[in-house]
Amino acid sequence: MARPIKQGLDYFPLDTVFDEDVKMCIALYNSKFPQKPAQSVVIGTLIILYQKIYFNNFYIEWNNKRSLLTANECGLALDEFETILNSFLAEGIFNKTLFDKYQILTSKGIQKRYFEIAKRRNVEVKEEYLLLNELKKRVNVAETGVFVAETGVFANNNATKKSKEKESKENKNKLNKTILSKFKAMCESLKDKMNPCTYNAWFESFSIEDYKSNVITASVSSKMSAEIINDNYFDVLSETVKEVFDKNTSIIVIDREI
Repeated sequence: MARPIKQGLDYFPLDTVFDEDVKMCIALYNSKFPQKPAQSVVIGTLIILYQKIYFNNFYIEWNNKRSLLTANECGLALDEFETILNSFLAEGIFNKTLFDKYQILTSKGIQKRYFEIAKRRNVEVKEEYLLLNELKKRVNVAETGVFVAETGVFANNNATKKSKEKESKENKNKLNKTILSKFKAMCESLKDKMNPCTYNAWFESFSIEDYKSNVITASVSSKMSAEIINDNYFDVLSETVKEVFDKNTSIIVIDREI
C-alpha cells in the first residue's frame, strides 16, 4: 500500500515587518477591546492561523467548531476571536471571496509561499481554490508537468526537467572560459555589495545560461527568486555586470522552471 502524500509543511516563512493591513486589524481590535494588548493578541492569532493552514495545505476548511477551538487555543473569547478573523478577511489578509464561497482560509501570499516550498513533491490541488494565475494557467497543460489534470496533483515532470537540464548544460559548454570566469567574478562583486543573507537567499543558485550579442541570460532555481531579483535587485545587478563585463553588456534573469 502506497504511503499517503504529505500535504502540509513543516515550516513556513514569516515577514519581519507586517503590512498596513495587519496594523489596521490591530487598531480595530484595540478600539473594541482596549483592555487587551492588541498587537500581541492580533499577531499571535495570525501566526496560529498560519500554522494551521500550512500544516494542512495551502488552505484550511473553516467552520464554527474550528473557530471555537482556535479561540480557546489563543486564550480568547469567541467574540474576540471572530472580531480578529473578520478583520483579517476585511483587510485581505485572507481571501474573503473564497471564504464566503467555500468556507476556507487562504490567500495569494500563502499559496505563493506554499507552492514554492512544496514544489519538489506531489501535492493535491483543488483548482477552484487557486488564486495565482501562473498556477491556473498550467492546469490541463500536460507538457508543463505542473498539474496532472486527471488526478488534480501538483507534480514534477522528470522527463521535462531532464530535458531542460541537458539543454542548460549544452549551452554552458558552449560558453568560453573567459565568459565563465567573468560571470564568477561578477557574482563575487555582487556578493560584496549585498548583505550576505540577502545574497544567499536569492542569488545562491544564480547561474549563467547563455551569452549572445552582449546579453547575458542568467537563471535561478525558482520563479519567486527570479521575481524578487527583477523587482528589487536588478539595478545593482545590472550595474555590476557593466563593471565586470563592459558598459554595453546587459543581463536577463529567468527561472529555470520555465
